[in-house]
Amino acid sequence: MTLKTILLPLIGATGWQGPLEVSLTIGRHFGATVEALHVAEGWDGMSKAAMTVMASAMRETETGKAAARKRFDEACARLGVAVGDTPTSTPGFAIHFTVIAGHKEDVVTARGRLADLIVTACPEDGEEGARSETLEAVVMGAGRPMLAVPSGMTSILGGTVAICWNGRREAARSLLFALPFLREAADVVVLEVDEAGRRRCRPGRSISRAAQRRGERRNGRAPRQIRR
Repeated sequence: MTLKTILLPLIGATGWQGPLEVSLTIGRHFGATVEALHVAEGWDGMSKAAMTVMASAMRETETGKAAARKRFDEACARLGVAVGDTPTSTPGFAIHFTVIAGHKEDVVTARGRLADLIVTACPEDGEEGARSETLEAVVMGAGRPMLAVPSGMTSILGGTVAICWNGRREAARSLLFALPFLREAADVVVLEVDEAGRRRCRPGRSISRAAQRRGERRNGRAPRQIRR
């Protein structure tokens, strides 16, 4: 698997600066295009009574779009990154800002299906609202790998990657999606609890060998296996 398109949903006024830096780091490293997505909430199914507040709602949407673009441009300027308004057809690293009208869950999920990787902020403990609802919808509906960035993290490459293995197809798909990061990792650990993989005829040690062969790790070190 190669990483050539990265989707960065801009949800909320704060919390996406870390995912932005992570997206740019990954994009630069793999020569990928980063799409920063702002969703302007629509008014499908608006009742007749609601028509009286439509103009005010539209002004609020335009204000929110302008504020999101301003915060995004300022963050990119601090990082020394030039932002485009349209996708580029030239291969290589680039970032552009996209605005789509609709409901956040639907738009981000549909757009995410076209991306090689979705990068978002990891919800805080007990967090509720647009970010957590959108994250849940994308995880269940997009069918693409998602990287949830914890608060304060700005770099993701070159560290330790943990593979939580139980022999199921979901774990196998996750392993395939993670191959670009396995190649760059300083260390890879395969975690298997109660020999879950063995009971499905796919023990953890076989995954260690498969990860080593398919990962083509730059440092040549074999993944370590840990059983619990």
